[in-house]
Amino acid sequence: MDFFFFFNDTATTEIYTLSLHDALPILARMAQKKGQAVGAYQCLANLGFAITPLFAGVLIDPLGIKSVFLIGAAVMGMGFLVSLPVERDEPSGKQGRSVCLMKNWLVYLLSLLAVFPALTVGFCNAFLQVFFYELVPSEKIVGFVITVYFVSYSLAVLWTGHLTDSFGWLRPLLLGLLGSGVVFAALALAQHIIWAGVLAGILGLTQALASVPLTVRLTELFPGETAGSLGVLTVFRMAALASGAFLGGVLSQLKGLRLAFLFCSLIVFLGGVMLLFLIKRGSLQR
Repeated sequence: MDFFFFFNDTATTEIYTLSLHDALPILARMAQKKGQAVGAYQCLANLGFAITPLFAGVLIDPLGIKSVFLIGAAVMGMGFLVSLPVERDEPSGKQGRSVCLMKNWLVYLLSLLAVFPALTVGFCNAFLQVFFYELVPSEKIVGFVITVYFVSYSLAVLWTGHLTDSFGWLRPLLLGLLGSGVVFAALALAQHIIWAGVLAGILGLTQALASVPLTVRLTELFPGETAGSLGVLTVFRMAALASGAFLGGVLSQLKGLRLAFLFCSLIVFLGGVMLLFLIKRGSLQR
């Protein structure tokens, strides 16, 4: 049952993100910098993800679980209707040259890089709360620490967007991947809830660094095909979110949550190594 609730929550969030990725071109036109636009978009999306369980918890008691699911489905449906494109941006000049996204390997290469941090986010969504509850069996304290994690991530994407505009996309991405690996390894060794809470806040920052730059890069590479390229990216991320929860669950059942955290550390370190390899080969330059 717990897995069902997680899968529904994760799928709902990612489908909501997929249905609203057309909003990114609008935000990009509103902001002078693409990084700031992407950061603002992801900040609002993740704040919604953090706040939604509060409303769901209030509604479940008087209405029941089934009614809350129906309300969620109705909200998703309205989101799809609102996000339907009214018109398509026509490409112009060199930036708008025709691109066949389904055959462009760079879209899939960047989306593959997004799998590494997304796997760890899927694991955190499913088991981070369980890990904190093992440290201190208090719902209030655990709820506060989880809120720190989500709020840290939501606010960090704003700062990451500005950082990406200032220093480019490669440095923040590399820092996010390697930093996440260090934080996950430290979480595996954490023995006190205060130290774990501090690490959760830092983890939100590093995961933001590993998320925003890839989205910014795709909007830069394919300005006339933003919706299509981000659609591919979202599909990869959604699959990684579900896979992260599943693999983390299997590993935690066999060896415990602490080993699962070390597994997440290894995953993002591998993502960092892959990024360094691609940079050295020049594969990420169009």
